[in-house]
Amino acid sequence: MKKQLDDLEAAKVINQEIQAMMKNTPLIRWVFGQGMYTFKVKTPVEWLKMTRPYHLRDVASQITTTMLIIDSEDDQQMKGQAHQLYEALKSPKEWMLFKRSERAGPHCQIGAIFLSNERIFNWLDEQIRQQSTSR
Repeated sequence: MKKQLDDLEAAKVINQEIQAMMKNTPLIRWVFGQGMYTFKVKTPVEWLKMTRPYHLRDVASQITTTMLIIDSEDDQQMKGQAHQLYEALKSPKEWMLFKRSERAGPHCQIGAIFLSNERIFNWLDEQIRQQSTSR
């Protein structure tokens, strides 16, 4: 994909395809629309190219706090990225997988926000409780 984004002809086709999808798919429209608005760019390819520097590759191993890494079984937008971060962390860490059977499989657990919030906030509550009892 990286080479395609840098190729002017391929980028033109990618922009056309994404813009067509944005007309018919609210989630795609929101993702790309929000990204382009936030980065102040006019095309999906411009936005995708601007996101390249945003990664934790070089710093994940330096994180020292306890981390909760969340993944969704059917995540198509960032498939595998949560696992890569989990593997790169050297700090205490926990894995939380949201499943299709819970209706929480899509990216950001779309469709199961109450379940997602409950599990994440329970984890945070437990972390706070542990910190306060260890003082």
